[in-house]
Amino acid sequence: MNHLISYRISEQPLVGLADIRTTHNPFKHIERTAPFHVLLYIMKGELPIVEDGTEYILSEGTLFFLKSYTKHWGEKLIMPGTSFAYVHFRLPDAYDSLYSNAPVAEFTPQISLERYRIRPREFRETMITLPKRIDNLLGSNLEYKLKELASVYNSDDPFRKLRVNAMLSDILVDCYRLQFKTPTTIKDIRADEIVSFLRTHRDEPFNSQKIEEHMKLSYKYLEEGFKKRTGMTIQQYHTALRIREAERLLGSSTQSVSEISEQLGYSDPLYFSNVFKKHTGYSPRAYRNSIVTVVTE
Repeated sequence: MNHLISYRISEQPLVGLADIRTTHNPFKHIERTAPFHVLLYIMKGELPIVEDGTEYILSEGTLFFLKSYTKHWGEKLIMPGTSFAYVHFRLPDAYDSLYSNAPVAEFTPQISLERYRIRPREFRETMITLPKRIDNLLGSNLEYKLKELASVYNSDDPFRKLRVNAMLSDILVDCYRLQFKTPTTIKDIRADEIVSFLRTHRDEPFNSQKIEEHMKLSYKYLEEGFKKRTGMTIQQYHTALRIREAERLLGSSTQSVSEISEQLGYSDPLYFSNVFKKHTGYSPRAYRNSIVTVVTE
């Protein structure tokens, strides 16, 4: 059993202890069943540990999670000079939270655009499962964040209780994101490059020929892989980018609909209004009038 940590994204970790330790004498990790999770990160040397009968050898650059209420201990000595960061934290299990009656599903990163605000219900019904271990982190930004967390925890900062919880939450998200860092196929890489191109040319009329020239591949071939990756055609994605920017401008500026239309590369304001209404259900003017400062769920 891997004893993975899963939690709803509506929950925040509560840090109990965070520090960095360098051993000066050989010792074995004590046997215990802790009521909290433990994050271990090895900066120098090697740390052997057993969790529920499974032995793990943690080497330099390895980050590892021990789950709460799971017995762990050491059978081999941790040698002098070993340096590691550790964080004790509490975080309700995804199925034992305040919203245990609500359905819960694993969060999945999506390249397609979200046009609507995120509702509290979506937080309660979404969880992430942390990887058991991550290797090759020496010199990484994640290592820097762990050192900074330990520094703030041990500081005289009067806001440290607030800061360390937020800092660990950020670290946990980074750990989760690393699972999706590298696209798995050449089509995924191409799709990401197309998205970058579309963002750069957002305020221009859609031009499939320019995409072909940029990617040096046929548009039809690119479209097939892009739709599998995003669930949208390339033109639909480009339009969604423009409409999302139009929503932002309508809500945050005093520009007229014609001015926004022109800024986003639409030569005909009436056509822009029709496209906007098709995607949002509102005309641009009606959308602007519907925006309120207080939103209730």
